[in-house]
Amino acid sequence: MLLTYEKGKKDKIHISVDGEYAMTVDCVFWYSLGIPNKSDINEEELAELKRSVNSRRAYNKAIELISWREHSRKELITKLKQRGYGDVAEETADKLEEKGYLNDERFANMLAEELKTVRSFGRKRIAQELYMKGVSRDIISQVLENTQEDPENEIAQLIERKYARYMNDEKGRLRAFNGLIRLGYEAGDIKRAMREYNSRHEEETDQI
Repeated sequence: MLLTYEKGKKDKIHISVDGEYAMTVDCVFWYSLGIPNKSDINEEELAELKRSVNSRRAYNKAIELISWREHSRKELITKLKQRGYGDVAEETADKLEEKGYLNDERFANMLAEELKTVRSFGRKRIAQELYMKGVSRDIISQVLENTQEDPENEIAQLIERKYARYMNDEKGRLRAFNGLIRLGYEAGDIKRAMREYNSRHEEETDQI
């Protein structure tokens, strides 16, 4: 089989085999392969070339994805597979990890901080979210150990900010309790914070 190529627009190289279009790659990658124009190529060499091209495309797509935001290894691999790069997804993740572009520990710390400060999640919910993103249990445990937490104080602030209007009757308090459970706080911490809230507000009422 005869492999030929010609330069396209911008940095594109269009490759043909026996006169039929086969694939397009970027010129930096193509010239790095050192394949002369009008080269003889067999089926095995063509298959390896196609795999190399697919690997390059997967790498470029991965860089595009992580340039928008941090990803866990599992999350990135899943997205690459969804986009048709299943045969090279794992090795692409390996390359990014070697370069330091992909790091589960860094990802987990950043996501945990966001979930805590922006979404007011407690430790349980943070752990669940990290696990769903494919973060290992060891890294989750390490991240949670590094997370500053005063759960009763955090719950008290949430009650004041979000649930105060529900604290006047039993039905409302149950609704607030369930909401705080869904955010990932422990039942015992919630009950203590709610008792403290009720006690404080009863004292304020008595002083009026």
